[in-house]
Amino acid sequence: MSGKRKLLLVWPRMGAATNEFDRLSRFLNKRAAFLPVSLATIAALTRPEWEVRIVDEAVQPIDFDEPVDLVGISGLITQGRNALRIAREFSRRGVKVVWGGPAVSLAPERFRDHADVLIIGEAERIWPRFLHDFARGTHAREYRETDRIDLSAPPMPDYSSIPQAVVDQYFGGIVQCSRGCPYNCEFCAVPSFGGRRMRYKPISAIMREIERLHSMGLTTILLADDNLTAKPAHVKALLREIRDWNREQNKPASFVTQVSIDIAKDETLLELAAEAGLTRLVIGIETPNEESLKETNKLQNLEADLLESIRRIHEHGIIVRSVCMIGFDHDDLSIFRQQRDFIMRAGIPAVQVFPLQAVDGSRLKERIIAEGRYIDIVDAIRQDPEHADAANTFTLVPKNMTIDQLRQGMAWLRWQLYDTEPFLHRLRTFFANYEGSPKKGKLRIPGRPADLDMTWRVARYVLSEASSADRKALWRMIGFARRSSHPQRYMLAITNFLALLHFQARERAEHAESATIPYPA
Repeated sequence: MSGKRKLLLVWPRMGAATNEFDRLSRFLNKRAAFLPVSLATIAALTRPEWEVRIVDEAVQPIDFDEPVDLVGISGLITQGRNALRIAREFSRRGVKVVWGGPAVSLAPERFRDHADVLIIGEAERIWPRFLHDFARGTHAREYRETDRIDLSAPPMPDYSSIPQAVVDQYFGGIVQCSRGCPYNCEFCAVPSFGGRRMRYKPISAIMREIERLHSMGLTTILLADDNLTAKPAHVKALLREIRDWNREQNKPASFVTQVSIDIAKDETLLELAAEAGLTRLVIGIETPNEESLKETNKLQNLEADLLESIRRIHEHGIIVRSVCMIGFDHDDLSIFRQQRDFIMRAGIPAVQVFPLQAVDGSRLKERIIAEGRYIDIVDAIRQDPEHADAANTFTLVPKNMTIDQLRQGMAWLRWQLYDTEPFLHRLRTFFANYEGSPKKGKLRIPGRPADLDMTWRVARYVLSEASSADRKALWRMIGFARRSSHPQRYMLAITNFLALLHFQARERAEHAESATIPYPA
């Protein structure tokens, strides 16, 4: 017996509607997307007299009868229902529950009745203080960090309590390089939680985290930043380090992150991103409606030609994955066709379509409440419990359409985008942009051969189960790749085929007759 107190850190399952891996795990031979770095960071901050165990509910079952002294829960709002269930189960057994993370920090009033202790704000300083008080039996009901943490000496995430067999169930790992975003979009909660002043970890610390994940066999790495490239000079230095390190690896890592569209202005930054292996970027396009961009203060998207910017990114062999939102005050019923036409011209294969949401911590929520148009997310969940964890929960009443029209228009738009022919057209546009690029052949993009196990699983599905339409779609995607010189062309073809399957399955689950939904009148 170690004599140590036992701490169980839990990452709840995502809601079914938002969990892409529920549909794709059979092809990827994985059970979850990314190893939860936030819990590994909490483990690193935990005093040595504690025995720590991390459980991700998507990968391991939770033993609610396991003898533990304390349970810590974190997660996103899309995990809310499952997190609440977990908290109730442990509370019922007399185990103290401490709850933290962005959702708690932005709206602690939603969680006070469901936890013994709340950790509000960044945890680096208040977590050790709480554990000290807990050991003495003098802990408070909440611990609140009001300052922005200096990231100059970050803790190294501690994955030691996670067996390698569990690590192998993840598609990739996470490294957070920075916190904050200098922009102030009205719908975004990042200014409230992370601040507008960018804070970066030292490059040496970031590289240690990347090397640790790579040594654990995780070669897909999410750089979990709200806007990685907000300070180009710093990020260029980081990308040079990643590029040089990646070139020395027998199996180079592939990176994905979130950036602003203004990355397209910086040729050097694009070149470094491509050569570092950052060949997938998530960019918030939001809307082609310029009045809506002004309304929400997303001015960076107004400072450049969006279509030209996306084409320039594609020319560097970097594929864009995007989000579009509908329901701004300047959106009327024409917005659904505007969004479709823009996305088709841009050639962005994977696009997520969401309603505009007045999220906790955003300036938009404050305004919508003042205008009497706010729908509390708890009420929305009660009204639509089947999809309560979905990101398409409606939290505001739009000005120029009804919620039913917005729901119908989004369903129409999604099928217009996820139907096979439009999806193929956009993937072909990406490959064409790259093949017509003056950068082609000049950039040393790391090779990323298609994963053999995943390829075999996809092939087995196509040969034995897939519809003739799905088979034709895959062969055509492989044809695009065969005619391309992109170093990751076959991996891009197969992963986009899986994305197509995911999007179509999700829409059919939501709407049995997706293909026949009419345009809202």
